[in-house]
Amino acid sequence: MAEAEAERRTVAGMGDALLVGGELDRAHRPRPQWRGIFIAMLLIALGLLFQRLFAVEMDGFLESGSRAIAACAGAGVILLFASADYTALVKLAYPALGMWTFFLTARLAEALSMGSAARAVWFGISGNFAAERARLAVYAITPECVCLAMIPVLALLICAARGRGRGGFCVCAMPPLLTGLLALLCGFSGHAQRGMMLLACLGFALLLWAVRRDFFYVNRRKVGRLCGGLCAAELFWAALTRAGAPLGGASEYGNALLRGARLLGRGAANLPPELAQGSPSALTGDLLPSVIHRFGWLPFLLLTAALVALLIWCALRFARMENRMGAMIGMAATAELALQCALFYLSSFTGWSEEFCLPLLSYGNLVQLIDAALIGLLLSALRGEDVPETAVQTRCARNAAASLHSAERA
Repeated sequence: MAEAEAERRTVAGMGDALLVGGELDRAHRPRPQWRGIFIAMLLIALGLLFQRLFAVEMDGFLESGSRAIAACAGAGVILLFASADYTALVKLAYPALGMWTFFLTARLAEALSMGSAARAVWFGISGNFAAERARLAVYAITPECVCLAMIPVLALLICAARGRGRGGFCVCAMPPLLTGLLALLCGFSGHAQRGMMLLACLGFALLLWAVRRDFFYVNRRKVGRLCGGLCAAELFWAALTRAGAPLGGASEYGNALLRGARLLGRGAANLPPELAQGSPSALTGDLLPSVIHRFGWLPFLLLTAALVALLIWCALRFARMENRMGAMIGMAATAELALQCALFYLSSFTGWSEEFCLPLLSYGNLVQLIDAALIGLLLSALRGEDVPETAVQTRCARNAAASLHSAERA
């Protein structure tokens, strides 16, 4: 037929332009999660307010603007990740794994270098100013930050290794295994060792969930038992390890604040002279007792209930999501944020584990950036909640069938 007639019939065969355009726009240009972005920005502002109110001895450090810069950088990371397509971020899984492995290797080498001579050789202390600055930049990333960064890297890696059988599963199992090894060897960071082991446990739990949802096309029963056993072993070790403080009350500063706290309004605590001017630890484990002392138990309980409700709402949304890639990324981000909240509450009231911050609310410049990336990934996954997965499933099934055919021929 003539070119004009062929064009007319082709356009007519595509269906109603308004309906098709609306469906394509819904799938490929989802609506931004402005409500979630607003909540994240509100939490960042609330965290800056808390740090300003309770950092009595470190006002000079606050006035230097470093925390404001970190908060602005976190807001930028949230906007960047939330506006990005998470399927495009999955393509960065292997470069992110390489960068994470580099920092993990540096921390493992530090943990294994027992003598001062070996430590000096590894650190590269040779009088070279540039080498020394590079070393300080690498070791500014603490073992806790390395473990926290493992979860988003693992979630992207699981999505990138879909349909690749046992090889893909083994690659995805390496980050939680190495994280558990790092936690086991980091005796110098024993106060955070329990939390690091729980992060490794969370990594194996995510792998178990991925196996149950048939990400890797492996024997779900056998591989699921393996993941469950490793997860239980990490959890058992975290419960029994002697590192960190035993279960008990809050710190001396926190206990003094909690004793005089009221239901609503400022408490009437009689602090010892050495604690009367505040404490730098009020930025970490003593933040929640400081909030309770300043505002009362009722606002604290309302804030806690709001955080719990928000996390449960996100978990339910991702549990029902049909798109497995988006569900994996969103569930991983939600689970790590929930674990950080639980560890921070335990640090504040029991001293069970330390050095983990309350997402976006407590002090921690680098941790705040990691949490901002997690929240950005979560919002990006929510944007694509209704995106179909048919094409991805077809490609993964084709790859799995080709691998199976090659194995049978071999």
